[in-house]
Amino acid sequence: CRISEPGRHQHRDRLRRVPLADQRALALDAGGARQIRRAFIPAPGWILAAADYSQIELRILAHLSQEPVLITAYKQNQDIHTVTAQLLFESDTVTSEQRRMGKIINFGVVYGMGAAKFGRETGVKTSEAKIFIEKFYERYPGIFDYLERVKREAIALGYVETVCGRRRYFRFESGKLRGLKGSDPNNIDLDNLGNLGQLDAGYLRAAANAPIQGSSADIIKLAMIEIDKLLEQYQAKMLL
Repeated sequence: CRISEPGRHQHRDRLRRVPLADQRALALDAGGARQIRRAFIPAPGWILAAADYSQIELRILAHLSQEPVLITAYKQNQDIHTVTAQLLFESDTVTSEQRRMGKIINFGVVYGMGAAKFGRETGVKTSEAKIFIEKFYERYPGIFDYLERVKREAIALGYVETVCGRRRYFRFESGKLRGLKGSDPNNIDLDNLGNLGQLDAGYLRAAANAPIQGSSADIIKLAMIEIDKLLEQYQAKMLL
């Protein structure tokens, strides 16, 4: 087991790595993934139980960005991927394929996905994918403002924080970025930084993602501690 930079546990051998029924990801026949999962059988008298948070990173993004559309959707128990698809396609009714595109862009934004990758994931042209992403930020301005603010803080402070106060530090390569350390984040104009190197551009994407993914890792680890205490009352053990 190792801890990734955002704070997640990473295991080479774990039940979470067992494939789900997703033909696009697996290139298996329709029931192939389910058949693989059936191979994991508990000992006689035991059961396998799974517990997870639903869309935890998007919920954290809603909290951190205070984006009204996201907050309202979750408070009203709406399907957030359908909501995004409705906004992008400007329609009250969406197809399953349109919802899938909404899901891809929702999670993709958390990881700093650009137009090229969105195009590959959805099968649309890069030019069209760029329009979708621009429209996404128009519909969710609070998300865009939040991600930009975190990038400025990473440059000015040299680190970003999770909701639990855990920090991830960044050491930028560009002298221009290093020279902005210690400055007021509100005075940093990201549009005037010029062409950043691939390394620094990656650092900024990671900085925007770190409070979201890192907070998710913090919350889940705290939950695992509480679940472990709960399981002491039963004949049970935790598997990752």
